[in-house]
Amino acid sequence: MPDMTCLDTSCFGQMDRGNKAVAEGIEELIRSGEIVAVPDAVHQELKNAPDPVTRAASLRLIEDLKLRVLPKPDREAMGDQYNRYAQTVPGDKDKYGRDVAPGQPKAGGPGASPTNRDVVVVAQVAHYSANKPAGVGQVRLWTADRLKSQGPTLAQQYGVTLSPKCSIPNVPGGSPREHYSTVRGYFSNLPRIYVSADGVVTVVPPPVVAAVVAGGGPRPFSPAARIRGSRGRPAMLPPARRRSVAASHSACGCWTSG
Repeated sequence: MPDMTCLDTSCFGQMDRGNKAVAEGIEELIRSGEIVAVPDAVHQELKNAPDPVTRAASLRLIEDLKLRVLPKPDREAMGDQYNRYAQTVPGDKDKYGRDVAPGQPKAGGPGASPTNRDVVVVAQVAHYSANKPAGVGQVRLWTADRLKSQGPTLAQQYGVTLSPKCSIPNVPGGSPREHYSTVRGYFSNLPRIYVSADGVVTVVPPPVVAAVVAGGGPRPFSPAARIRGSRGRPAMLPPARRRSVAASHSACGCWTSG
């Protein structure tokens, strides 16, 4: 029975800032047979990204990697998790490092309010851990956020286990963002895509790399060969241009007869 690792939004943010190790960690989990999933709260956050290109590229990455998008748990079923994580627990401290009484609403940090993104993500992963999907073993959370320093508290108080992948070092938060094609290049065999300014994704066909030439091995198509039509006839170029192309390539032998 495979285990399941839930990705936090911060994992996508780290890849966007050039953290190739996070991408390699995700691919390693996939190859090992582990289920890599995206909690509903994370999926919604990615869908609500203000930049259309970033939004479309992230969602397409989830699709191409075949990550499992988890359903949104019923709010009533999660109510206890929300309430627990939104309150202080023994050992919590305020922003000045002073002890705070347990059971008080958190005034800052994770769980500062019921709408805080950390509350939602932790509550959902706690729900998935307590109500495992069919065929799933242990459920873990992989975060590159400040939650990664709260492993013991998350495990003891909320039943959430952090993934060992949380130990992957973060790149600085102010690092420049990488182009989506660079991020996709961190993974093996993902198709090339183009994302328009308004977020429309187009798959780019792979380039024709080589042709098999009689009497030898593969040889790249020549510019002259590329301008030939599908039936071997020269494409509709002006006569002078066709003669110029033929003359420039005849010496190297790359002009083949139709």
